[in-house]
Amino acid sequence: MPATETTWRDLKLMHVIFGLTSLGLLVGTIWMLAADHDREWKQLQRDFRDVQVWSINARLAELETGKFKTEQEELNEKLAAARRETPPAAPIERFSQLMLDKDTANNNQANQSQVDEVRAQYKALQEATDDEQRTARRAELVNNLAGIIVAARNQETKIADILKATRADLNVAVSDYDIGTRDNVSQADMDRSQKAINDVQARVNERTLESQAANTYRKNLEQALAEATASESTAQKAIDDFRRDPKQLAKAEQEQERSFGERFLELPIIDAFGRPLKVNQIWLPQLTTNINFRDVARFDRCITCHQGISLTAPGSAVDPAYHGAEILTFTLATPEAPPQADGDKPAEPTMEAVYGMKLADKLRKGNVAIQAVWPEQLAAKSERVVPGGIPEVAPQNPPGTLQHGDAVVFEAPAGLRAGDVIERVNDIDS
Repeated sequence: MPATETTWRDLKLMHVIFGLTSLGLLVGTIWMLAADHDREWKQLQRDFRDVQVWSINARLAELETGKFKTEQEELNEKLAAARRETPPAAPIERFSQLMLDKDTANNNQANQSQVDEVRAQYKALQEATDDEQRTARRAELVNNLAGIIVAARNQETKIADILKATRADLNVAVSDYDIGTRDNVSQADMDRSQKAINDVQARVNERTLESQAANTYRKNLEQALAEATASESTAQKAIDDFRRDPKQLAKAEQEQERSFGERFLELPIIDAFGRPLKVNQIWLPQLTTNINFRDVARFDRCITCHQGISLTAPGSAVDPAYHGAEILTFTLATPEAPPQADGDKPAEPTMEAVYGMKLADKLRKGNVAIQAVWPEQLAAKSERVVPGGIPEVAPQNPPGTLQHGDAVVFEAPAGLRAGDVIERVNDIDS
């Protein structure tokens, strides 16, 4: 058959068909990725993460009150006063006597110079005339006592290491004796092995007593120092407890904030291959369901959308963190007096100053939301208006719930709260 350049189909038409189908495939792929990016559960997770960050910022804003700052200043002043006061003489003298007793037990005077230094520092502290000098000398004394305890702890560790090595020697001696028994060596060799065991055992007993004595000595020193600095420790603990909530909230906010990498992986098309947003699946092998006469494990994916269903309100184990949406009516009392001027600053009738609440800087989906409500203020004390009165809590209901028909529902907290959306103002006939 002669060669020919004629094809079975028209190449120009094939190119057009190929181009159109490729374009259709591209459009279909982009549509598929866009639909995946806009899946309902993904948007719910994005919104809930924003709600979490917003809630944390609201709680942080509620801490920024004059009362909070005043209490923080009072705690700082108590700590400064504790660091200025002279420790009781009894624990300082007991600390010194513990060191001297150790010298007596060891038949030396290794700690005498340190005891003299501690007593001299304590006397200088008693003779201090001003607060700055008293604070500096007290810190010098406490640091010296802490350094002595560190040295005692290091010595305890060293003795413990020696005891560990001696016990290893005892294991070797016992192993040699067992090997001799297995190999049926002479009685003279067995006697030598037994004597070696006895000698090493005696050293182990001696090192054990030294380790126990070092441990007791170090703990007694720590107890004496703790009694000497009890007021400072109490004041410091009060500050740490006071700052715990802001620190925890700041840490939680940092964990909820999306990093650059997470934001990048959430971009359209890319999020089809990443997993910042994912289906949350719980495998329940103990809660089975029967399918075709066979019990199989359940798979629960509810929390993929219901992200906050397991969260509770701060300080409560039963009250949900996020109540269901409902329309409530509150009445705000009129202030008894106008805002007072603060020094040279004129009085400003702001929402914060008058009612003790702050509105969010930005609208959330077109709604005006309350960002913060400070305790003991008019907004926090606002009264809920319910036609017919608020239902009473039935005795059989769990704490924080009320009976609504045949259902037990959680009672909405009294007063306005951060996150509440203001729909209408002055919508009640006077």
